[in-house]
Amino acid sequence: MQLRKFLHRGVFAEIALVTIVLGACSHSLQPRASTSGEHVSTASPMRVSMNSRMTTTPVPILMYHYVEPHDDAKEPHAAGLFVSPDIFEEQLQWIVAHGYQTIDLDTYLQLRSHAINEPKKPVILTFDDGYADAFQNALPILQKYHLRGVFYIVSGFLGKPGYLTDNQVIALRDAGMMIAGHTVSHVDLRSLSAKELRHQLEGSRKELETFIGAPVIHFAYPSGRYNQRVIDMVAMFEYKTAVTTHHGIAGTRDPLFQLPRVRMTKTTNLAALLP
Repeated sequence: MQLRKFLHRGVFAEIALVTIVLGACSHSLQPRASTSGEHVSTASPMRVSMNSRMTTTPVPILMYHYVEPHDDAKEPHAAGLFVSPDIFEEQLQWIVAHGYQTIDLDTYLQLRSHAINEPKKPVILTFDDGYADAFQNALPILQKYHLRGVFYIVSGFLGKPGYLTDNQVIALRDAGMMIAGHTVSHVDLRSLSAKELRHQLEGSRKELETFIGAPVIHFAYPSGRYNQRVIDMVAMFEYKTAVTTHHGIAGTRDPLFQLPRVRMTKTTNLAALLP
């Protein structure tokens, strides 16, 4: 009997040790702060088994804002937000030539759950804010190469100068693009009351769903700013994923509401970044 108790204690001790080690590894793999000073979440890291980490599938999420020419000399502070249509096309050509296939976030969730195991080299193209050039410049090039994109729309900006109209968003949807949420007015969600958060998260989702006739269940934090309270509210209002502005290659084991992305600029070297 004493030997049996001793063996049981030994087993539990080993389990506890493994749990501590895995917890430490999980913490060390959390996204780091970007050089732009964007907020890093205080959310607890997602814990997974060592075997799961070893079998994670890389799913790079590329982040675009404007797809149009820009005079860097006049507005150097905004240069990192612009990719010209010519360079955008070159970047898509590289993606296609190297065997990557674009997916949306619904397909990403299927990869995570092992409902599917293809494509072997997935990549997600995301476009933030809902600028007019998404329809005028990005969409024709995406269609030329039979690629898909995810468009994060600020619902309250629709129809304003420089932004998409309702009909253009519907056209994006009809072209096979995914429409996702980016709040009503692109505010810092961390400082809002519960009522204001509800308006920004649920109000935006319902407004977009009403005129595109499809669920809006994916989200991007405005300017990458969030904390654990914001994450909890995003989940409560029925979003399934949320992307950040933290730099990194996402995978099928990253926290669903803290997905990192790669900011695309005119000088981005995809060969050095993508796995």
